[in-house]
Amino acid sequence: RDATARDSATLTPGLLVRVCGLTERQAEVALLIAEGRSNQEIAERLGISRFTARNHVERVLARLECESRWQVARTLRDVVGAT
Repeated sequence: RDATARDSATLTPGLLVRVCGLTERQAEVALLIAEGRSNQEIAERLGISRFTARNHVERVLARLECESRWQVARTLRDVVGAT
């Protein structure tokens, strides 16, 4: 988890929008997923309901073609390596 948190610190939402085709909000959510945040924590951080957070998480997983949250972190780590 610590290595992923360090990797995600080098990413910005704007980079994820450009490279991964995410929306700005999805990019914010993806970074929080990579930090290991739960849907409830994402909701609190972004000031949205947990249901909206869950919806964003599901869309991030689909957009990045990931089956799990840890795969999101791995995909973002790969983005860091490719940039």
